[in-house]
Amino acid sequence: MKDHEFTEISIKMIAEKADITRRGFYNHFLDKYDLVSTIFEHDLFPTVISLTNINDWDQGALFIVNYLQDNRDYYKKLLSLEGQNCLQTEFYKLTEMQIGILIPEILVGRKISDEDQAFLSDYYFHAYMGLTTEWVKGKYGFSTQEFVKRWKALLNNSMHNYLGNYAR
Repeated sequence: MKDHEFTEISIKMIAEKADITRRGFYNHFLDKYDLVSTIFEHDLFPTVISLTNINDWDQGALFIVNYLQDNRDYYKKLLSLEGQNCLQTEFYKLTEMQIGILIPEILVGRKISDEDQAFLSDYYFHAYMGLTTEWVKGKYGFSTQEFVKRWKALLNNSMHNYLGNYAR
């Protein structure tokens, strides 16, 4: 993606660069979007999920933004895509998994409805996706640590307030 926009990249180009056949590519991936999803899931999910707990969840967020920072040019192009954007789907899956881990730890025996859990996942996904996209594009000059510190403050305050109002 250094020389081409993602929309211009064909399976033939990927296969040639990877020194595999098109058939070999399709034996592993549905399309180039599936390839991006697989890379994201492989590179991020295991570490982030292992770091997701009430005490260290921000370390998972730091891992994500450090990863995005290290691959900024690549993800800047992907996050800027209009229309089909497999990265948003992957971020949503990751957000759902993290919320599913964090909420029970915070509630300690209390419960929230499935609708409230879905509502929180949607809220944090859209907030995180929007802020992260703008950060990757360069809108905010925060370092990775400064970005996560701000995200942590937003998340801690809003989640505890929400759960305080809607948990039973």
